[in-house]
Amino acid sequence: MKMFFIGLDLGATYIKSARIDAEEFSMNGIERIPFPSFDGNYGKTVSMRRILDSVSQAIQVQLSSHPEKCQGVLLSNQMHGLVLMREKDFCSPFISWQDLRCLESEDGVSSFQKLKNRLGIFSVLHETGEYLRPGFPITQLFRLQGMGEKLGVVCDLGSAIVSALIENPVQQLHISNAAATGCWDIKKGDWHRDIIRTAKIDCFDWPGVVVGEEVLGYLKWGGRTIPVYPSVGDQQVSLLGAGLWRDDQVSFNIATGSQVSRLSSEFQVGDFQTRPYFQGRYLQTITHLPAGRALNSLLKLFTDLSPQHD
Repeated sequence: MKMFFIGLDLGATYIKSARIDAEEFSMNGIERIPFPSFDGNYGKTVSMRRILDSVSQAIQVQLSSHPEKCQGVLLSNQMHGLVLMREKDFCSPFISWQDLRCLESEDGVSSFQKLKNRLGIFSVLHETGEYLRPGFPITQLFRLQGMGEKLGVVCDLGSAIVSALIENPVQQLHISNAAATGCWDIKKGDWHRDIIRTAKIDCFDWPGVVVGEEVLGYLKWGGRTIPVYPSVGDQQVSLLGAGLWRDDQVSFNIATGSQVSRLSSEFQVGDFQTRPYFQGRYLQTITHLPAGRALNSLLKLFTDLSPQHD
């Protein structure tokens, strides 16, 4: 049995796991567990304990034989979700990027519109690399502070799971997930303190950010000590796995929600999102392209317009 890493992907539909051979760039023992369903009917939230139980189950499956050969745990996660933490304690459920309560009307104006009005002095896309979209962590935090919720360290789903797994918890986000909050200064490579202050979400605690893939802590499992690495944004990981590595390469992801992405070593602004990539590079990307729905509509249109033949 060769040495292996456990790979975990915390997706919106499944929690997927596999054994990764880093020397041969291969995977085996691929398993998937349904991501826990949303709690109740209000909002799009999931108990972090339920998610942690599913993650632990996935790790147990991969360590069921030859656990002594495991070199570490690698994670990727669905981006733009939010969890508030204190060390190993969860102060909130996982609030999904699908949670759109910020669009609900408050005295005729939604909290999302109030946030847009506050941030009108900023060029949000060019300063954070992201459009201001409903459901992003910045919109959830603004809604929560308006309700008097001001407790916890800002985490993404992956960093919250890492903190819960390791022996000495540390809340640190990988830069790919920090940039997905809508509160990251893409030019300076740090939290955008002016946006955080203007949005009145400086009442929350903002964690450290890691750029590389260094060990964050150690998982104690069956008498073994296993290194755990930072959880990385799923878009960056999937594009790296697809071979996006050289400057000026372009990736087309054609799916229900499609993406076009280009890799660059130079920071540039434009009518696209700019996200941190590996080794100091930048991902210039356009997301949320409704390719599947658009193709279905076009197919229906062409079918309706086509002459009928006997």
